[in-house]
Amino acid sequence: MNKAFTLIELLVVVLIIGILSAVALPQYQKAVTRSRYGSLKILTRAIADAEERYYLANNEYTNNFDELDIDTPAYTSETTTENRVYRYFDWGYCNTSSKVAITCANAAAKMEYDIYFLHGGNRRECVARSTDLSSIQNQICKAETGLTTATPNTDYNYTSWTY
Repeated sequence: MNKAFTLIELLVVVLIIGILSAVALPQYQKAVTRSRYGSLKILTRAIADAEERYYLANNEYTNNFDELDIDTPAYTSETTTENRVYRYFDWGYCNTSSKVAITCANAAAKMEYDIYFLHGGNRRECVARSTDLSSIQNQICKAETGLTTATPNTDYNYTSWTY
């Protein structure tokens, strides 16, 4: 009595695993990207809240992370330009600009989240580093904002969803 699998049985199993992988992989990628974006959004909001507290105490915004009452994750380097300070992390960067905005971007997710300071309310922006509206990043921004249209920037290959 032979107790081995036939070649056809093995091919059927491999085919079923391939089909399941093809269905599951895009959902997995979307879940990972959504999770990275969620972490990005939480950090950006925390920095923006610290900026607002700084503004209430000093009547101005700052572009210096060290002046804010918040601990950012461990960063690898920091760069200062004329009015912006960038903190670089293993996953991307955050920058703060006095009187303008907080931006955090995740390189792997190809997304960023921006908060612009406007007295009387903040403007937020979900940015997908893709102009393809069917991309995972744009699907997440569409769901996040509830908007049906976005502003593509083909010069820099991104789409912004402002709300």
